[in-house]
Order: sequence, then C-alpha cells, then structure tokens
Amino acid sequence: MENAAANHTSFDSYMRFRAVDSKLLHPECPYVFCVKVNKQQVQDFLSISNFSPKWLTTDPAIKNELSARLIEVLVALKGPDSLTAVYEYIATGKSFDQAFEHVYGISHELAKPILASIVVDQIAAGK
Repeated sequence: MENAAANHTSFDSYMRFRAVDSKLLHPECPYVFCVKVNKQQVQDFLSISNFSPKWLTTDPAIKNELSARLIEVLVALKGPDSLTAVYEYIATGKSFDQAFEHVYGISHELAKPILASIVVDQIAAGK
C-alpha cells in the first residue's frame, strides 16, 4: 500500500520500489541474510492458527517483504478496498475465515496454496 500510494502515477516507479523493497527475497540476492522462500513456508506463514507462536522468531524479510507481496496479490484480485472490507466484516462479529471468504469468494484454507504459489513463482522469476 505504501508503494502504491507513493508511486501511483508511475508503474515504473512502483516496480523499482517493489524490487528494492523485496531485495532480500530475490533469487539473486547478494546479501548474507537473504531469504529463500518456498510454497510450504508461505502457506505456513498464512496459517493464522499456527503462525502466532512463531511470529517473534520469523525472519523480518518474511514478515515485511513477503507480507507486502501477499497484500499486493489480494489488492490485485479485489482492489484496495477489499483489505478494509475484511476488517469491516469481522467487526460485524464474523470470524476472519468468514470475512475472507465473503470478500474474496474462496475460503482462506483453499486460498493459501494458491496465494503461496503465485508469490513464490513471482519471486523465483525475479519479478
């Protein structure tokens, strides 16, 4: 969202920011502390019930850079308002799973491997 807000007038600027922002995930990352992600790791990251105990020990690149990529996919699917729509639906007393399915039209459980594949494939392709 930060990138979209700052670079909304130029797709090239958006993509340059995105490349720099996700440099630690890039397949040709030149740093010692690079992070290689795989589909199972991303699915585990997306697991709400299993992830919270691991949050403190999760690599910051996963928390920040991978999160940005996942949010990008959700926004591409349903637009930026879909993110707040999930919260609004939860505010009516529904669970996250119910809100996710209501907004995105697929259960969170079924969406996890799809989202993981999209993000990992993009990263592997250097996109």
